[in-house]
Amino acid sequence: MKLFLIRHARPLRSGVCYGQTDVPCEPLPNQFLWADTRPQRVVASDLGRCRELAVQIAAAWECPLEFEPRLREMDFGEWENRSWDALGREDGARLDRWMANYLVEPPPGGESYRVLADRVGRVLAKAEAAGDDVAWVTHAGPIRVVLAQLLGLSPEATFRFEPPYLGCSVLQQSATGWSLAAWGLPLVHAQQAAQRASDVGKNVEGHTELMVAPQSGSGAAAAANAVAWDRLARERAALARPAVDEAFGNPRGWLGEGGPQGRRWLPERLDGLEVLCLAAGGGKHGPLYAAAGAKVTVLDISPAMLDLDRQVARERKIDFAIVQGSMDDLSMLGRGRFDLVVHPVSTCYVPDVVRVFREVAQVIKPGGLYVSQHKAPASLQATLEPTASGRYELIYPQTSAGPLPPAAPSRLREAGTHEFVHSLAALLGGICAAGFTIEDVGEPDHTRPAATAGSFAHRAAYLPPYLRVLARKKLGTGANFLERVP
Repeated sequence: MKLFLIRHARPLRSGVCYGQTDVPCEPLPNQFLWADTRPQRVVASDLGRCRELAVQIAAAWECPLEFEPRLREMDFGEWENRSWDALGREDGARLDRWMANYLVEPPPGGESYRVLADRVGRVLAKAEAAGDDVAWVTHAGPIRVVLAQLLGLSPEATFRFEPPYLGCSVLQQSATGWSLAAWGLPLVHAQQAAQRASDVGKNVEGHTELMVAPQSGSGAAAAANAVAWDRLARERAALARPAVDEAFGNPRGWLGEGGPQGRRWLPERLDGLEVLCLAAGGGKHGPLYAAAGAKVTVLDISPAMLDLDRQVARERKIDFAIVQGSMDDLSMLGRGRFDLVVHPVSTCYVPDVVRVFREVAQVIKPGGLYVSQHKAPASLQATLEPTASGRYELIYPQTSAGPLPPAAPSRLREAGTHEFVHSLAALLGGICAAGFTIEDVGEPDHTRPAATAGSFAHRAAYLPPYLRVLARKKLGTGANFLERVP
């Protein structure tokens, strides 16, 4: 059995507690790319923002349509159709009490999470009894209830995942239980979501599994880099080795200060912080931040690199979320969610780095920290070894639209990857233009006394290979927590 979970289009009003209130939404696309693997029927919330979409889906899939009031969003009672800002000012005490006890505490005249979960659970039990493939067109609240009930997540854990508007997720039932085959793929890519459902194995203990087909605009570069990093992971290359045992004895100490020596970039305590380890598969960053107390999501384009995270999660019994996707499309992660985004060297693998920074700005909270490291443009432009004159020479322009020519494997270039030179204006200016303030910059020191000419350390004395940046998202930009409440 497969359960397709589809969220309605984005409402035109933001920052409003709309719950079961009918609100206008953005226009639906003129065309969808519908999946070849289709459900036998469609069941939809009877609220207006789901009805039109459900009618289109049922017509396109040529299957029966049923409207089910129990798939409505949570009932917010007296708070319906009021702005969250106004509620905070005018009814702050009750709002705080509800947010602290939402499982059992209803909004005035509304319903609690448990009431919502009970009614959605009864529809879910009916669907499981029928056993056929079914699509639900519904809201964020019911979708999170399904994740909790079928995947064994706590209600709190489900709030770490924001179902995207007009996104299609697929859950699949097998002999070993339910698993999440795809998460939040745009409906125009629903075919990919259905195909993923046939490839996913059983539930994985020790972490939350979210498989997302890359939707980046990078095209050939994204595909080539996913394949290249899969191979590097299988070969256990230096950058594809999980954290060592000693690191888990003191994970916070092992992570260090994050910046140049003596300049603390990372918070002293990570407990409870929402952390995104971006393009950071490999069994190192995500597990260590999670072991240090953070609520971690790891996103990477390489399935094999993420397999290393799964392995560490099982062995260490660490809980963190795993997402397969591209750094230049973070739409599946929701808005204004993370306190800290940790982004190790990887922006060289995308042609449009400014787009990456815009995506990061969407998912980080105002005031949140963005710690990133990049391959320095001059280092990528230069020869890997000294020329006949004994010098490292710049041979590639910054302005090239295409990737760099292939190079022999080294600590500076990864075999088989597509790499792009990004100027300092694109890196630093792009971070600023995306809505961040740069607070510090460093060049990690990889030099060694009396290093042999042509060695990595010798070259680093002339061409520092990396640029590390600490940035903070400006206050007053992006979504706040209350805007993310359904």
